[in-house]
Amino acid sequence: MNISNHELIGDKIEQSPSPNKGGKFKDGDLQYIVIHYTAGANRKSSVRSLSKKERVVSAHVVIGRDGITSQLVPFDTIAFHAGKSEWDGKTGLNKYSIGIEMDNPGRLNEKGSEFLTSFKAKVDPSNVMKAVHRNEKKETLWHTYTDEQIETCKKLCQDLIAQYGIKQVVGHEEISPGRKIDPGPAFPLDDFRVETIND
Repeated sequence: MNISNHELIGDKIEQSPSPNKGGKFKDGDLQYIVIHYTAGANRKSSVRSLSKKERVVSAHVVIGRDGITSQLVPFDTIAFHAGKSEWDGKTGLNKYSIGIEMDNPGRLNEKGSEFLTSFKAKVDPSNVMKAVHRNEKKETLWHTYTDEQIETCKKLCQDLIAQYGIKQVVGHEEISPGRKIDPGPAFPLDDFRVETIND
């Protein structure tokens, strides 16, 4: 994948423009990448949801479990992904960040011998992990990410950092603690940002 004129090009890239977007980033304002999970059923359903005008939400890209990446908003344009947020003395992180949505349902529930998403879909036990969220104290169940997803996200972040001089990768759970829990402990955020910045 490559970035040309603020859009992704290459294999496994789909352009799926969302009407939910703001103006262009002001010079020097684009400083962060925010990692999210979709809490949805799959990449395509999440793209549809992030493109509904009445919802007024979006992200720059959605990365599927197979690594296919849908771009919804150009990288020089504000997307509506962060909501009420604060980081590094700044508030309203939409104005300062690129939003990456990872196709993942997030926290899971256990019912008998089954693991279920919030929308009652069954999850194969091989895709379930127990972990403590960084903002919590109790171990809970989470849907894992695929290696291909994480590698695709890493490559994208490295390209964005090189192209736009972005200085930090953060999780939605860090800029909106108590309100958001994504991308959750199944995403190796601490190691990911070290590797992304330093590789």
